[in-house]
Amino acid sequence: RSDNPPTDIESIFKGLTEMISIESSNDQIESLLSCITSLFSRISTTEEEILSTFLPFINQIIDSPSRFDLHPAVLDFFGRIVTIAPLTIKNELSTLVPLAVDSFSMENFELSIAASNCLRSVSKTLPLSFSPYLEQVIPPLIAILQESGADQDPEQEQENESIEKVDNEGIEKVESDEIEISNNGFNGVDFDADLMFAKAQREAMLTLATFVGFMPTEMAEYAQSPILDFILGEKGGLHRYLVHACESLAYASEGYKVLGVGIYEVLGRLLPLLFESKTAKDEVFSILMLASEIVAVFGDVMS
Repeated sequence: RSDNPPTDIESIFKGLTEMISIESSNDQIESLLSCITSLFSRISTTEEEILSTFLPFINQIIDSPSRFDLHPAVLDFFGRIVTIAPLTIKNELSTLVPLAVDSFSMENFELSIAASNCLRSVSKTLPLSFSPYLEQVIPPLIAILQESGADQDPEQEQENESIEKVDNEGIEKVESDEIEISNNGFNGVDFDADLMFAKAQREAMLTLATFVGFMPTEMAEYAQSPILDFILGEKGGLHRYLVHACESLAYASEGYKVLGVGIYEVLGRLLPLLFESKTAKDEVFSILMLASEIVAVFGDVMS
């Protein structure tokens, strides 16, 4: 966020919104949403009144079948402005949550990723208001978490581990709306589908773990199984998505302490990786970050 944002936000916002209408093309509307999202996500003040005036236009997009392709941009908009317009988003939860839930699909990973990101952002900012909607949002997230993907022979699995490595070192460093993946493939492996499924699954993992961290009591039924079981499983989160799994456990650590689940034992599995030459720098950082969080949360009970 900027330490010296523009002083006349309202005029800038008005100028942007006057550039389009509901008759504008999807590309034009998506570009505008991106500009507005970037503008407001970089300021530290709340702008409830300004943003509330834009909601009728957003709702027109949601209600229009011809604007379905804009749903990822709309979800990104809601997820990124919630911190500067929490009351506005709180009043829109009855519309926003069904939109996100309906966006989860094994046929459209882009939408699933956008829905996960949006719900995660909202839950962190408005946990009390969001908690009544958990029964709606948990099932599709768990469905993605438990999806195993296509069966693979050992050679294809090794190739996909290389794909995930490239993905960890590259795609994680850009925003989801900046990702553009080449769909070349080899040996029958669809790189695009595999990469997007992997990203959708790990975003679902991170979102569910965030729910545990911010709403532990409400998430007690799911905290161990399937969430923690997936993260710690033999071929689960730590095996497939080490960086995101560490982040997930860090977000969830306080919730697991409330629930009496001692996740600090995972350090015995992770710390040896720090001394292996094949461990990437971003993985080392993630392990150290998680270790620091676990010590801060569980330090009084760790033996």
